[in-house]
Amino acid sequence: MTDAISADDHHPFIRLQEVPTYEAFLRDHLLPNRPCILPIGMTKGWTCLEDWSLSSSPSSHHHQDPATPRQASDDDGRVDWKRLAKDYGDHLVPVVIRGPLDEGGDGVVEAGEGEEQGEQEQRFEMELSKAVDLILAGRREEEQRSRGDVIKKVYIKDWHLVRLARSDLGASARSSLDDHPEERRRRLPYSTPHIFKDDWMNSHSFRMDDWEDRPRERPTPTRGHDDFRFCYAGVKGTRTGIHCDVYGSYSWSTNVVGRKVWRFFPPRVAYQLRRFPNERRSEVADSVESMDRLESRGLLGKLADGRLGWEAWPEARSEMVEVIQEVGETIFVPSGWYHEVENLSDCVSLNHNWCNSINLVSMYGGLKEAVEDVERSLEDVREMIQARHRIEAGRVAQKEDEDEDEDRSQGTWKEEWFRLVQDVVGKDSGWDWQGFWSMVRDNLLLLLRERSGKEEEGGGGEHEPEGIQQKLRPPLEFVLARVRGLLDDFVVRHDYPHLSQELRSCVQECNQAVSLLERSA
Repeated sequence: MTDAISADDHHPFIRLQEVPTYEAFLRDHLLPNRPCILPIGMTKGWTCLEDWSLSSSPSSHHHQDPATPRQASDDDGRVDWKRLAKDYGDHLVPVVIRGPLDEGGDGVVEAGEGEEQGEQEQRFEMELSKAVDLILAGRREEEQRSRGDVIKKVYIKDWHLVRLARSDLGASARSSLDDHPEERRRRLPYSTPHIFKDDWMNSHSFRMDDWEDRPRERPTPTRGHDDFRFCYAGVKGTRTGIHCDVYGSYSWSTNVVGRKVWRFFPPRVAYQLRRFPNERRSEVADSVESMDRLESRGLLGKLADGRLGWEAWPEARSEMVEVIQEVGETIFVPSGWYHEVENLSDCVSLNHNWCNSINLVSMYGGLKEAVEDVERSLEDVREMIQARHRIEAGRVAQKEDEDEDEDRSQGTWKEEWFRLVQDVVGKDSGWDWQGFWSMVRDNLLLLLRERSGKEEEGGGGEHEPEGIQQKLRPPLEFVLARVRGLLDDFVVRHDYPHLSQELRSCVQECNQAVSLLERSA
């Protein structure tokens, strides 16, 4: 059963009243890249819904009628901040503080939309217990100050709860959790909903599919052990500005405590959010509030006309979809959907960025564009590298084989050039071709191990020794066709012969894995 929040031929956004099967979610949302709100039933068994909240049961807040907004309640957003500090106080977390500039602070100051109103944004890294102290101190200040005074808004963002909670969970501690239910509740406050289990980004990052699983031997990523599973905890009024999720990935976000408002922009208007719509690397609009304020003052438009840019903002604004997320609800954000999020009350949410074979194609395309943009922006550097290599080659070249040495210098400069491009892409985008293909390879190896395990069992039964069951991902033929298409495109790229041996070996391993899986299908 579904209810339409905002529906037209371009960007239907629906609130599901029942937890969908994987087949329905694949058909109605993953393949068409369509967002939705999922019901509280997605969080069945999550102990954090009770442990982190001072409010009444989340089910009492479940909003059934999307046509009329639920009235805010004094019971909304009653976060048990002291419980979070008690359970996870030693976790080192990023914290964003918006409010009057603390001239004595050590945080990184970033100009933002609040600057006109006497506010600045500062970023810190601190223990969670200290962040909670700031939040509780702000509560006391708010009670003492008159209305209209600016109060600092504290937002704990990108808290790697899963990684940090697991870091001190050794095999011996894990085996005894069943004997210590309170410790288990603290360490294992939630589990990934079944429809999101086909997750290539996080299985690549860790040796276990879910933090409650027992350790198993798995392929080890070649680059780092980061993960993309976060907790966000902030006071009323904190927000994340307009953005698209990392690498063009999917994301899902569950409100454990509190209410949020989301404002979505479909992928087809992404260019209209840029200061200069035709430039992919151009600055993106900061927030709906700040852009509306600038538009009301007549400040948006072409630079040639004495304006600030963002001439296409009115068109993008007209396509925006706004939805309210209640406590216990989960929002699915597809690839390429820009969005901003604001906390309507104190909020705690759990968020995963993730990908799989379905949106792998769009992520590959986004990385191709990032490489092209960097190559164009560094054309002058390329010319300098070429010139330097010609000079160096000329110093040692013999007159009779000057042409041959020139050919060798061309190959050398290209290797340096494309190495530089990949380095800049990695710093700008957070990953590069090595990171992308390492992720693909590791997940193909997992598929191979699953197939091998099933063959050893005679090819039958529900048990799969690694990863998720087949019914929670697309058919193997679909997965292999997607990866094979990307491999065929990548090996004929102009830069491929000049990329690192490590990367080309990784791509060869992907090809071999796909061939083995195709034969076993």
